[in-house]
Amino acid sequence: MVTPDGFIKGGWTGNFDIARGIDYQVMAAKLDGSIDAEKVFTDASGNEDYTKLFFMAKGNFTILENDDNSGLVRTISGYFYVRGWINPDKSASGDLTMTTDHREYRQLVWAAKPAKQPSLATSAGSFSPFRPVRR
Repeated sequence: MVTPDGFIKGGWTGNFDIARGIDYQVMAAKLDGSIDAEKVFTDASGNEDYTKLFFMAKGNFTILENDDNSGLVRTISGYFYVRGWINPDKSASGDLTMTTDHREYRQLVWAAKPAKQPSLATSAGSFSPFRPVRR
């Protein structure tokens, strides 16, 4: 979420793998950051795109590591740092750096689509019919 004053609040969930036979499941991750409106996106050809917003954020994570090779499962906790660009359609992409000790780190490239907001028509089907309260 981007607040009207340019702050970023959010979370990260998902699964990923870095090595064959080892899966990672993000159990909890929250982040806070801000938009940097001074930074301008420039593509590989040098074309500037002023419609994208740059942001930086940081947070804490807890990940479940499942090693199929050894059969071991462990919990990993640490810090993550996110940089990225928000597009006009609210999709975003960037990179994420994870560390548990600030000495070693892993870096991932990510992309996200905007969350679909249910319309009243689609969400109303799961509720009982509306009945006004009489006073």
